[in-house]
Formats: sequence, structure tokens, C-alpha cells
Amino acid sequence: MEWDQELRAGQTYLQSQGTLLYEKTRLLRAYDSIVVPGILQTHDYVVGLYEAVALLYGLPAESDPEDAANARVPRRRLITQPTGRNEYSFVVEYSALTDVIGSPEVMDEQLGFLTYATTLPHVVLGVIPPGVTRTLYPGEGFYIFDDQLVRSSIWSGEIRTDKPDEIAFFVRAFDLLRDQAVYGDPARELIESARAELRNRE
Repeated sequence: MEWDQELRAGQTYLQSQGTLLYEKTRLLRAYDSIVVPGILQTHDYVVGLYEAVALLYGLPAESDPEDAANARVPRRRLITQPTGRNEYSFVVEYSALTDVIGSPEVMDEQLGFLTYATTLPHVVLGVIPPGVTRTLYPGEGFYIFDDQLVRSSIWSGEIRTDKPDEIAFFVRAFDLLRDQAVYGDPARELIESARAELRNRE
């Protein structure tokens, strides 16, 4: 799927299409090395991302990141208002916590939400510490929806596959990355460390 073609329908339309998939997925596994995984993103963080998308892909002036964010953020209720059916396992690189999206204030709010998410019983959030000896190097982000579908984004588009052997490959990659991450209090310490670093820059 090429972004320059898909985005012709508008960011708002694209973001309104994904909620049903998230609702149907019992176990979502997601890894990201660059940004906070989508369903964990705060409203203003999403606006910051979509402003960058509009700039990168040369979207017309009427493209409204605010509307796109409004279309995307409602799926976050699956995190904040658990259904009892959906579970989440996330792995992020520490660098995804230190790059400022939107503004320092936006990033501070985003990191605060991540700290909250680590306390939820249906969410497992791991952070790969900086300087850790790697058994698997950082790579492009990907999402595994149950064992049915994988989506992985690159600069120019998104790869989607429902082939069992390819899904198994991404599951193996996720497991290797998950084993390098820390969880619970150590993860919260890393998030708060990124937050302190952010505040020291101001």
C-alpha cells in the first residue's frame, strides 16, 4: 500500500477505518522504534504526527490533522475502558520516548499516559533500554493482530500480510525484541527518565 495513493482519501478517512480491526483483535502485539504505538498516542501527539505527515507527503492545506486525530483517538478507549476481551503487548525503543513530537508539553502528556498504561492489567508495555547489548537490532515498527494480520510501515507506504509463514516471522521478531525490554517499575523509571530529560531541555 503506497501512502501517496492512500492519503488521497484524506487522513481523517483513513483513521476512521481502523477502529473495527482493533475492536475485533483479542491480542495486539506492537513494536515501534521511532514513535509511540498508535493506540497509546494522546490526541495532541497524534496531531503533531499528522502535521509531519501532511508536510512530508505534500497534502493540501485543507488536510486537517486535528480532524484526523479526532477520528483516531477514540480507539484508545480500548486501553482506558477495557472490554475484558482485548489484551495488548507493546515494545518500544527508548529513543521513541525521547524524540519530541508536537512540543515539549505534548510529549510530557504523552509520557505521562504511557506511565499510566503500564499500570493497567490488560496492557504489557516494555521499553528497550538505551545501551543494552542487542540480540536483535532496531527496525521498522509493526503490529500483529492476533495471528491473522501483520502491518508494518515504511517511509513510502505500509506492508500488510496474512500469510502464516510471514506472520510467524514477525512473531519471532517480536519475541526477540520483547526479551530485550524491561517491564513494570524498570519501564516506568525509563519513561520518567525520558520525561525528566525533556523537562531539563526546556
